[in-house]
Amino acid sequence: MTKSKYYYDYQRNCGCETCDCRRKNLVETASETAETAVETAETAETVGIPNYYIGSNGYEARKVIAGFDLSYNVGTATTYLLRCGKKKEEGMSDKDKHIDDINKAINHLKFELEILNNE
Repeated sequence: MTKSKYYYDYQRNCGCETCDCRRKNLVETASETAETAVETAETAETVGIPNYYIGSNGYEARKVIAGFDLSYNVGTATTYLLRCGKKKEEGMSDKDKHIDDINKAINHLKFELEILNNE
């Protein structure tokens, strides 16, 4: 079967051969309740994950990315978008940091397009 130029191989970055680890992670993430999400947020805070990576529903950016099997660049762009407007940086206004995070996300999406176009 020939693949469209828009075909995305979601397993290309996977280290295992059967991807059972990803399927298991997807099922666990999809079945997580609101109560468990709140517990996850509390646990994340005690581990040292910054608040700007945790949504109001208790989901962590890294777990959202893992649940969708995103590539490195798309995952990084998503992380920048999820945290934009929340992270503070010394010497930058909130608006400037927000714009900076959006520009970083755009750059990572461009990197991903380069990879896909060169395959």
